[in-house]
Amino acid sequence: MKFAVRSLALITCVALASGGCGGSSDSSAKDKPPASTVSVKPATGDTVTGTGYRYTAPKGWQPPKSPIPGFDPDTIVFDTNDKDGFADNINVLRVSATVSSTDALEKGSKVALQGIHASDIKVLDRQQINGETAIHMTSTLSQNGVDYHTDQFAILRGKFEYAITFSRSGTVSKADEEALAQSVMATWKWAS
Repeated sequence: MKFAVRSLALITCVALASGGCGGSSDSSAKDKPPASTVSVKPATGDTVTGTGYRYTAPKGWQPPKSPIPGFDPDTIVFDTNDKDGFADNINVLRVSATVSSTDALEKGSKVALQGIHASDIKVLDRQQINGETAIHMTSTLSQNGVDYHTDQFAILRGKFEYAITFSRSGTVSKADEEALAQSVMATWKWAS
């Protein structure tokens, strides 16, 4: 469960930094196809290539111009047009697997969120992201007096765990964030 603690704790670090900026698949009855395959248009921004995957960012979202102190995700993009003081972002962490099942990943992720004092934690239905089962959780966190929300998908794939996190300020509606997340997930491709 080390991954969940490590990845979710790093979400807090990215919130700090961005505030100043401009496998193994379990079959489960909870699995369902992503909503994006039915009602959401795929994202149309730049292609982001990570280690073992690629996705399309929302239009206008870009990587930071310089490294973020204390945070080294596999990939990260920010909403470059955001003007509310919190740079909405998508970050992907890729680490060696520390659990062997999607159920264990889900349990560990929830415990990790509780450990970093997240509130309003919700475990949502699992989804298929380009053929891999992803757990799906949302939560609210606070850093330096600023509340922000996360929408996270975590996946076991081979010997690695991936955490795909969408972080948004309170000025972005839950529905808009969900639509944005699903538009990105609709473009997700794993490398062979």
